[in-house]
Amino acid sequence: MKKLLIPTLAAMSFLLACKNNTKEKEQNEESVQTESQAPAPPATTNLCFLTTGKDIERGDRVIRDSTILTLQLKGEKVSGIFNWFPAEKDGRSGTIDGILKDDMISGKYTFTQEGMTETQDIRIEITEQEARITTNPGKQGEFLLTAEKTVCKD
Repeated sequence: MKKLLIPTLAAMSFLLACKNNTKEKEQNEESVQTESQAPAPPATTNLCFLTTGKDIERGDRVIRDSTILTLQLKGEKVSGIFNWFPAEKDGRSGTIDGILKDDMISGKYTFTQEGMTETQDIRIEITEQEARITTNPGKQGEFLLTAEKTVCKD
């Protein structure tokens, strides 16, 4: 009986060791699969909008209003540049940081105008043809502009 007990215990120990090794290998394979199946970061989409007003002749030159909007969408996060240059006034030039939800961007617009830096709320409604840009929405000084969708230049 003793002669059978030692080889049996040795065989059982060997089988248990192999079984544990197999479990560890399966867990490692699952871990590698989970890591490789992790969702990729959201793709970046660039949108560009531009509108120029009518030509205004001023002596030997022609001037016009310009509205320029470039947006970079990464998932729900939006960043971009919004510049508004009226023909005969000091313009605004600044950056946008916001969130996209249902074709509507809500965020903050930080710009410089007449040498002063200011931050206002901004709302941008995106359609297939244009962007409707509202600064300071619902507040005194609310301002609405539109810009036509265009191809982004690299």
